[in-house]
Amino acid sequence: MIENAIVLITLPDYSGNNKSKFFTWDGVTPKPVSLKDLSRHDAPIVTSNFQFVASEMVRARVPLPRLVVDIEELVIAVSKNPNITDIREKFSLTEMLSRFGLDEQSRSAFQKLSCSSGEVDLSLIERVGQAHVLASKALERLARIRGEWNRFVEVEVPSMLLLYEHLLRGITFRKESLTAYRESIEFDYYKALKEFSAKHNLPLDVPSKDELADILADFGFDLHNTSVDFLLKFISLPKNLGEDVLSLRKLKTTKDALNGISHKKRKSYPQVLSQGARTSRILLRAPNLQNIAKKYRGMLVPADGKKLSYIDYDQYEVGIMGALSNDPFLLELYEKDDLYEHFAQALFGSKKKRKYAKRLFLSYAYGMRKQNLVNAAIDIGGSAAAAKKAFGQFKTFEKWKKELEKELMSARKMGTEMGNFFHLQHNKKPTAKEVRSAVSQKVQGTGSLIFKKALLALPSDRSYRVVLPMHDAVLVEHSASSDPEVVVKLFEDTLTNFFEGKIQGKASISSFASE
Repeated sequence: MIENAIVLITLPDYSGNNKSKFFTWDGVTPKPVSLKDLSRHDAPIVTSNFQFVASEMVRARVPLPRLVVDIEELVIAVSKNPNITDIREKFSLTEMLSRFGLDEQSRSAFQKLSCSSGEVDLSLIERVGQAHVLASKALERLARIRGEWNRFVEVEVPSMLLLYEHLLRGITFRKESLTAYRESIEFDYYKALKEFSAKHNLPLDVPSKDELADILADFGFDLHNTSVDFLLKFISLPKNLGEDVLSLRKLKTTKDALNGISHKKRKSYPQVLSQGARTSRILLRAPNLQNIAKKYRGMLVPADGKKLSYIDYDQYEVGIMGALSNDPFLLELYEKDDLYEHFAQALFGSKKKRKYAKRLFLSYAYGMRKQNLVNAAIDIGGSAAAAKKAFGQFKTFEKWKKELEKELMSARKMGTEMGNFFHLQHNKKPTAKEVRSAVSQKVQGTGSLIFKKALLALPSDRSYRVVLPMHDAVLVEHSASSDPEVVVKLFEDTLTNFFEGKIQGKASISSFASE
């Protein structure tokens, strides 16, 4: 694909004075280009830092190019490093280009250009462009070898462009509500912090992972094959430590997100990461609006004359697990109106313990040993017999997980039908923790793939604009006359078609914010 590409080189002006400079190199002639001209290119565009370019184009109201290969995004797609944040922090464009022929003098001159308003040496643009081409071709070959190229060009690039086009127009908020919520979250957070500190006899702060690891080790947990986050989410801990830490973290991330929104404008412009995690989950940063607790979401409002609707996949991961494993009991549970209420009745004899049933089911699905599940169920008020019976019914699902473990052993990687692989970092037998990561990659990676396909199926006339993508839900903005059930049906059909009718996709309009 990159054979006929045009290189776009950007010299950004972050002052807001519209002095950014854009140059293209087509393999023959380097030249300056306007944003309007850039939007007319049919050839693929190889570049870096495209989010800045996209922001400028959206602000100038010119269409985004159809095909863009952002070198940093391609590096993330092919990397075997599971830590996406680490990859982004360590990525250096000039270091990358120097490995593909950009000499030290040109590299230094190119770095200085970003701080200069003088004339640009077009021969330097040509040398930088040539290095871009060589780097992108090498990365494309590697992506094809590692089975990531088709996903990158067919899903990741289009979804990245869609998210830029929709989200870089800004997310509207009500200033008065933001002020009130900031005051409220400060009170709620520090009140919760004091209660947490007194209850667990810990310092007046959110405990770090290292501190939690020490605490959990004192409780007798072996962290060699289990992560701190897994224990917090899925294991019943003394004095409800896990739930308390997660609740405190949620308040902290909400506080940080609200404080990260500027009061100067009525809109927030977060950084959009279409490959934000190892599973290719979409993340927003600066501010992280996705992690705002429901109690504080009411400050987000539609643009004038518009409405907001929140479309949510129902029992998303369970449906994916059932379709991938072909477990008849899991598929039967997915067809229930509410799987977790049904499971709560089986485990505890009461639907009121739904949240505990959900936690236990997901902990089971991602690898908790049955005896620990039984013990956890007993701690919550269930019986050993009921727990053993409930978890003993997923025989085909158990067999499927064993097959995934064998596949991980032989292939040394695990991914979706379109790549997005989790790679083992050694040649030894996978640990229990790595097996859980592989199952998670298969299920949640497939979930991210389906979710992006659903977004790409949105009408191209912008009648529904993505305002806030979540893990398995999306907040869309639309006219008062538009029917959000159109998006519900679209989401359901995408899931149904992905698995060729093995399961019927389920989605609904749900509440985005709580009163």
